[in-house]
Amino acid sequence: MKIRLGAGKLNMSEASGFTGGFLVGGGNAEFDSICTDSREAGPGVLFVALRGERTDGYDYIPQAAKVGCRCVVAERIDSSLPGEITALIVPDSQRALLDIARGYRERVSCRRVGITGSVGKTTTKEYISAVLAERYMTHKTAGNYNSLIGMPLTLVETPAGTEVSVLEMAMSALGEIEQMSRLARPDIAVITNIGTSHMEMLGSREKIMKAKFEILAGLAEGGALILNGDEPLMLSYSPKPEGTLYVALKNRRADYYAHNIRQCGEGTEFDLTENHNKRTVRDIRIPALGNHNVYAALLAWAVGSVTGLCEDEIRRGLMKYRGAEMRQKIFELCGITIIEDCYNASPESMRAAIDVLVSLGEGGGRTVALLGDMLELGKNTEMYHKSTGAYAAECGVDILFTLGSLARFIAAGALAAGMSDENIFVNIDENTYSATAAELAGVLREGDILLVKASRAIRAERVIGCLSDILVTRSI
Repeated sequence: MKIRLGAGKLNMSEASGFTGGFLVGGGNAEFDSICTDSREAGPGVLFVALRGERTDGYDYIPQAAKVGCRCVVAERIDSSLPGEITALIVPDSQRALLDIARGYRERVSCRRVGITGSVGKTTTKEYISAVLAERYMTHKTAGNYNSLIGMPLTLVETPAGTEVSVLEMAMSALGEIEQMSRLARPDIAVITNIGTSHMEMLGSREKIMKAKFEILAGLAEGGALILNGDEPLMLSYSPKPEGTLYVALKNRRADYYAHNIRQCGEGTEFDLTENHNKRTVRDIRIPALGNHNVYAALLAWAVGSVTGLCEDEIRRGLMKYRGAEMRQKIFELCGITIIEDCYNASPESMRAAIDVLVSLGEGGGRTVALLGDMLELGKNTEMYHKSTGAYAAECGVDILFTLGSLARFIAAGALAAGMSDENIFVNIDENTYSATAAELAGVLREGDILLVKASRAIRAERVIGCLSDILVTRSI
């Protein structure tokens, strides 16, 4: 990971002051970028040598020095440290990165929106950023810079003049979101939902909820909390700030309640009742399909309202939403509609993607799903995969392909729910992309709609690449 400081250079004396570490070398050495990978080091770059499970960044300081890096953060010093290096020695390099971000954060005075949740964080971030950009100079988390390493880098990347920063916060253990929230000090906190991702580490949805609500730890005094009002766990959580706002598609009493939802081409329209304002807004449009996008748009509408945007600004912003790479990308390939949704997968996002597939199939054409393994689901992994397959069958998906050793349980669930065995194709080896693509090519025909979705580690997008080669060659 590497970023450029958004509000001017730092020198090593300043970094030492932020962290309490001691310097070896000249304190006047400056840097305008920070990286955690020695391969991205160079002149003017601070290399933060992090200790990982398999590697120790300290071992790569000589490599960084060879390409001109002169500033490093490290946890020890020995004779292998190159003489030209200025080193900031600290007990914990990752903690030092947080401390540098905390100190540098004061250079940019802006409002901050913190977003967490089991699924939908990135989609919600993109909607919120698009809306806020209609009035404010807005900065947002880039890519997947949403971890205890990435989020601090996003903070220091925030450009001078930014008016609102939109920060995505992910986690893999209890306590991580609390650290990020205390660092970011958000003025608005958004929790998208409480799902089943990270069940393997945390064990229950109640513990996942506890982890997500850690975002309150750093919420500014008088700050706003915006929640999914269709999630019973969120409704029951206590204590919550006074004036907490809820968005919903089912709970008619929520502050922002979407209804009359309908597909319009490759977009969605819905009406919105603002119960707290006692008014209804008609015909809101977003350029994406599925109720999960409506939820994200509602959260963006709520954030826009809290930050003072008018209705027209919010409407314009929603229409400027663009999905991130490999997230519900819909395109046509040789007469077949492809829904590429390969960034990640959980039981909740699988169901949302199947809903989109089925809705597109209402216009004609067979619905075909290639579904892969879902990871980090803990002891209920088999059950979650089987219930996903059952959902696909119950929704009327015509043909099911599965990819990966866990995904065979998706096939089993579909079969048990009534899908014909002749319409189910199982491949337990997720590395046989070309074989899976060849199988798909033998089944697909013009007018079909194909959904491809799996956890990131499966790299299911490779199947689409192989399928494209086959179909294009066949059409020549």
